[in-house]
Amino acid sequence: MAIMSGLISAFSFNLFPGTCILCNALTQRPIDLCEPCQRDLPHARSACDICALPLPYVGTCGRCLAQPPYFQRAFAAFIYESPVDRLVNEFKSGRRLVGKVLSDILAAEFATTSKREDIPDLLIPVPLTRSRIHQRGFNQALDIAVHVSDRIKVPVAQDICHRIKETPQQKTLGAASRKRILRGAFEIRGDIQGRSIGLVDDVVTTGASASEIARTLLMSGAESISVLALARTPVHSGVSQHA
Repeated sequence: MAIMSGLISAFSFNLFPGTCILCNALTQRPIDLCEPCQRDLPHARSACDICALPLPYVGTCGRCLAQPPYFQRAFAAFIYESPVDRLVNEFKSGRRLVGKVLSDILAAEFATTSKREDIPDLLIPVPLTRSRIHQRGFNQALDIAVHVSDRIKVPVAQDICHRIKETPQQKTLGAASRKRILRGAFEIRGDIQGRSIGLVDDVVTTGASASEIARTLLMSGAESISVLALARTPVHSGVSQHA
């Protein structure tokens, strides 16, 4: 079935070549992103092996050594800088084709760089608040999870994790404030005893939400938590890494 799906995809792109989401050129490949534009994207080549923070070396960042998050590993395909930041914002604004393209790259890179034991049992999208769902019309993390699921053949469990507390925008908040407002914001409904979970989001900014959800999942019986994201932001001055 997977082979047939791939053949159909390749055949359809021969008839209707993809159009690059960045330069609008015909891609002549089964993705709406041309090769030059894909090469020029800020790929996350060297990063902390726990939180995926971009680093000039391969290893564990100082913050994770001193104060590790509740998840064991994070994987991001890109660094959250131009033009990825613009593309993610377009995706969240409703241009869902952009999300599919970035998610396909995330899935492919995760599948080719991960060991067998790193593949989770379930994918859980980070839930949005009700007001954000109403405003946006969809959960971008769920879109990403569905595309990744199709590639790595891991089921999506979208009804396991629920956000039970409305939280304000966190962009300008520091570490202590982020941690305080997120405490108790999530609830797990369902049996995840002994399961390894892949928590899916669009961007890991500081790791606060992912760490709080991971804490809640572990308290509910999950064995381990990894994070899969389209992009990871670099550390900015005044903002703690796991804020």
